[in-house]
Amino acid sequence: MSRHLLIVGGGPRERSRAARRDVPDTHTLVLVDAGTLPFTLVDSVSLPAPPRVLVIDDIDRAFPDRQAGGTRLVLTQSIYLLQKWVDLLDTGDRIIATADRAALEQCAPEFLQARGCWAAFEIRNLGLGAMDWENDQQSSASPKPLAPSP
Repeated sequence: MSRHLLIVGGGPRERSRAARRDVPDTHTLVLVDAGTLPFTLVDSVSLPAPPRVLVIDDIDRAFPDRQAGGTRLVLTQSIYLLQKWVDLLDTGDRIIATADRAALEQCAPEFLQARGCWAAFEIRNLGLGAMDWENDQQSSASPKPLAPSP
């Protein structure tokens, strides 16, 4: 089993409900606002005692890719930003994130390649099992979005 979970597919409410269903009763739920991730000093974040699960709805909002001139600020790069949060966690802690698949492919394509900290994430596509998701990725050179991106 992967340590962390990324839920894609379905609508925002469906993904959010699925994320909360995956939080064990033994863990403290910590909601993290994706829109503030690039601007949060992770080293100064105070979390409750472990074990805990950080739930980040719409994590694609944390990785804006609209900087000018072909540059991308390191604070908005998914591998850098997500690794900072992973480093904050204890052994029994977990991140459960949700995202619009098409939006995440646009702003953080490294999640599909399981690069960096993304390798520790199981990707669950609502409507497909984890194994079906992997087969879907292998059978499609250019995956089609399941739902339109906002």
